[in-house]
Amino acid sequence: MTKKVLIPLHIPTLIVMSALSIGWAGVLMFVLQDRSTGSASLFGLGPLAIWAVALLVGSAGLGLAGGTPPPADRLVLNTMLLLGSALSWTAARVFGERQPRLGAVVSGPLGWVIATLALSTYADVGAHAVWSACGVGAAYTAATFRELWRCRDEALPALPVALILMGVHILIYTARAVSNLVPTAPDTEALVQVALVIEGMLHTVGMGFVLLALTAERAAIRATAGLRQQAMVDGLTGLANRRHFDTHLEQEHRRYARHNSPLSLVLIDADQFKRFNDRYGHVEGDTCLRNIAACVGQFANRPGDLAARFGGEEFAILLPGTDLMGAAAVADNVRVAILNLNMPHADGVDGRVSVSLGVAAWPGGPGFVTIDALVRDADQALYRAKAAGRAVVRVTHSAPGPLRSAVLARARQA
Repeated sequence: MTKKVLIPLHIPTLIVMSALSIGWAGVLMFVLQDRSTGSASLFGLGPLAIWAVALLVGSAGLGLAGGTPPPADRLVLNTMLLLGSALSWTAARVFGERQPRLGAVVSGPLGWVIATLALSTYADVGAHAVWSACGVGAAYTAATFRELWRCRDEALPALPVALILMGVHILIYTARAVSNLVPTAPDTEALVQVALVIEGMLHTVGMGFVLLALTAERAAIRATAGLRQQAMVDGLTGLANRRHFDTHLEQEHRRYARHNSPLSLVLIDADQFKRFNDRYGHVEGDTCLRNIAACVGQFANRPGDLAARFGGEEFAILLPGTDLMGAAAVADNVRVAILNLNMPHADGVDGRVSVSLGVAAWPGGPGFVTIDALVRDADQALYRAKAAGRAVVRVTHSAPGPLRSAVLARARQA
């Protein structure tokens, strides 16, 4: 029987190849980095640039170890690899828009060197310090995993790949630390070293490209979100536009139907606005609308509340969970606040800019109202407010008589 002869890989050659691959990946990451650092950075470097530096540090460590006599080669190698791991953690931290911790970057590698030299003789550095270096590396990798895990709400497609790579790397580090405490045959040790070098190369290069993908995905998602946000905001006033209002009203209407909770709507119209534009010009008219919008927006400050430009000089406030009495009080506060702006309007009420307001609400409980019915009731109440002389609040005819009387009494007192 012919005996099979296994030709082992030449470990020094493998280390050189790994160093070159990691180094070139680092250069590529640095070239492809997004120059904008966002809300966090390390010496002005963004996550891709920091990861590039981590790759270059790891590559340099492998190269220096190959030209350094033992046992200094392992001391240099492990120190540089730990520094690379610390920088990788920092890159993930900056990617998560958290401020880096420079002390934690330096303390791991430096602490390992000091502890190794203090607890071992120089000649025994290679034999007794590998397991502790793997332990520190596993801790940095676990911290990197945690930083990336914080980004899971962003729904980045490449994030699961990054987490899997980090998880495998943690297991490799931990297994290496444990196996180093157990005596092994020279052939087995050589195979372990080959496996570690190959896994380390694949991990560092792979994570570099995954982080590149994550950065591109985040940029695309945020750009899309920015465009979506712009599509929902009225360009003149900064309030929600009509499309956003209609969408939000549908959502709250479904919630109203499920939970039978109150749902109120306030429609607001700038009094005699056409005459204002004719007298003062469209530039002043735009300023007037912006001032009214700023006032209206102050009264939609709870979750679910929404202030919107309903169209032209009309505005709306949607108040989920608010009954008719509460909505009428909010409407009256808006009316008074806009009067208190004291914007001159020669054709307006008392020579000032004013608004008329119509309020409709459904109290919840038995029965169901359509969106059209709610808007129609508020619009009819607004029409009655204009007919009553403007600068007043009127509520829907479906409101109980005592409530309508209370709103009228408040208007007379004002």
